[in-house]
Amino acid sequence: MISSPEITADRFAGHDTMRRHERRAAGVYLWLGLPLMFLARFALPVTGYGGVLLLGLVHLGLLSAVVTRTQRQTGARDAALRLASQLLVLGPGVFFFGAITGSPTPVDSLGYAWNTIGVATGSLVTAAGLVALATSLWSRGERVASALAALGVVLATTLWLPTLGLRAAVLATGSGHAWADLERVYAHVRSTNAPMIELADSWRGFLLLWVYALSTLSKVLHLLACATMAVALRRHRAIGAAAARIGAGLALSLAAVIVFGRPFLDVFAVRVAWAVATIPFVAYVVPYILGAALARAGACADEEILSAATLPRGSTSRQQA
Repeated sequence: MISSPEITADRFAGHDTMRRHERRAAGVYLWLGLPLMFLARFALPVTGYGGVLLLGLVHLGLLSAVVTRTQRQTGARDAALRLASQLLVLGPGVFFFGAITGSPTPVDSLGYAWNTIGVATGSLVTAAGLVALATSLWSRGERVASALAALGVVLATTLWLPTLGLRAAVLATGSGHAWADLERVYAHVRSTNAPMIELADSWRGFLLLWVYALSTLSKVLHLLACATMAVALRRHRAIGAAAARIGAGLALSLAAVIVFGRPFLDVFAVRVAWAVATIPFVAYVVPYILGAALARAGACADEEILSAATLPRGSTSRQQA
């Protein structure tokens, strides 16, 4: 029995509607990927670290599957852009997972080790994703932007390594209580305009000051590199305008608050903004936005450049369609 053209057209229309709904659902899950990590914190007292690890792996696996599926639906991309999209979604996801479910203080050695492993893995995966993104931008002709962004990422990662080394040393020596007391003093000094000399009266305090200073500089360089990449990606239409504006604007705002906010901590609004901006995992929201936007982009720059080159002079792709 031969189907009529009307029935065939209805079937194609229904299939297209299903794919559109699937893309919307995938997009919602992708953009909610980081907020959903907070649910693992509430599950920790019930399931323990084993159950939370299973939940985290399932969630990260679903995010990776969504990125892969979305990339297949939105057209061909170069390998570096595909890899960058995956890494920039999974890296911040792992960082969030470790930072939220682990303990930020070394008193709880197991929770602190869990936190350190998640933070170290997430930061290194994110750095690899940013380097892959810079490589893709370089191949598209963005020599200056990609070189500056790659240099910023390498420097930021290098300056972040002393923090990871200090965490590992605290765990290895079992001196968590001493460092926890020192970090409480540092948190008080950091949230006020009190002089840092209160911490520099011991070798631990001096070391802690330098490590935190390097990590702050690392965060600023990381944010500036992300802002540079967001602008360059939008220039090549690899991500949407809204994602580029949000990513670049958020990165520059956080960097400005971190650099210029401390002298104005007496102002309540500045104190709140500075406290939020200096939370370690907040800076990883920006690369996640870039990774999700790369996965959700409707067409890559290569296809737009090719179609523009093959169109007659004075015509547009919309006129051709």
